[in-house]
Amino acid sequence: MGLKQTISDPHTFVTCKIVEGSQCTLILPVYVDDLLPLGNKVLTDEFEKWIGNYFETTAPTDAKYFLGLRLRRNRIVEIPWLTLDQHQFIKVILDRFEVIPGKATTPFASGYRPIPNSEPKEDNNLNFVRTYQSKLGSLMYLMLGTRPDIAFAVGALGRYSANPSADHMSAINRLFRYVDHTKDLILRYHNNGGEAIQPDGAVDADLAGERSESRSTRGYVFFLGNTAFSWSSKLLDIIASSTAESEYMSLFFGGQQVAWLRNFYEEISFPFSTPITINCDSQPAIQVLKGEGDHSRSKHFKLKFHASRQRVERKEMEVRYIETGKNPADILTKSLSGPLHAKGIKALGLVQDNLEEALDDPPAEEPSV
Repeated sequence: MGLKQTISDPHTFVTCKIVEGSQCTLILPVYVDDLLPLGNKVLTDEFEKWIGNYFETTAPTDAKYFLGLRLRRNRIVEIPWLTLDQHQFIKVILDRFEVIPGKATTPFASGYRPIPNSEPKEDNNLNFVRTYQSKLGSLMYLMLGTRPDIAFAVGALGRYSANPSADHMSAINRLFRYVDHTKDLILRYHNNGGEAIQPDGAVDADLAGERSESRSTRGYVFFLGNTAFSWSSKLLDIIASSTAESEYMSLFFGGQQVAWLRNFYEEISFPFSTPITINCDSQPAIQVLKGEGDHSRSKHFKLKFHASRQRVERKEMEVRYIETGKNPADILTKSLSGPLHAKGIKALGLVQDNLEEALDDPPAEEPSV
């Protein structure tokens, strides 16, 4: 078929062919024995017929599930849309861990910050630890797939998976109740213009939010239209001495994702001709990026974080200021109050499922976690 592995993502293969005088693309994500051919219908039909000559395959139909993610789309309406969710996976893990329903409107209780277990790891009950890790793994798969709103909480609780405490288990049980309460949230993508949508993103940081080691949490999120499709929430390895420094480091990691997006899109034959915009709510960090900041306050920044300057100079990305209250990445770096968390959910493009259709038959096998 002429499919070649992309360098940017080893799980993705791509080929371009001329169909009726036009260049068309076939993109093939692969995970073990699950394939999802995307692109021109002539090429996808050709691939589905071709692959059946070499492997036993299920009858090709419109995709409904892929790796536990449910896909629904409508190409007939004036504004075509596509939705992603993990409704069936949520149902499975809620039943597996016998979650008691409860109305938790935020992932963490107000003001909660997990701290390390004061008891030695050697004294912890092995079954207790395994149960915690299993719950965490299930939530992590959900977070990575379709639920950026729980990214901060999953990351915070994941830091203590080697030696969880009863307090950590209580927090993870609350997180399950939150997932139960919000199980109908879906990511909905639509295209008003009919042309390819260029991604844009936002970054944020929470200075010294991790109290035990005074480390900051950084986060980024990228959107297609107004809906998130790529996100990250992680602790910074280096202790930042100021908000500007932590935000500047967040710009670096956001810039790394920009570089990956540009490489990947180019490999699948959809290169960008203009910079990808990143929004940041720290004017001092933006000034340092432009070389306009107070040098005495930024001279200690590690040199690698200045790579973002070069990406701006090369017009790979541009950085714009956004008010703190309007930054969609805020939800990825800290625990928010109920109203602010609800606002953050909306900013990520997560919406209530109102399609009013019965749940599709689940896939034969659920992903193992």
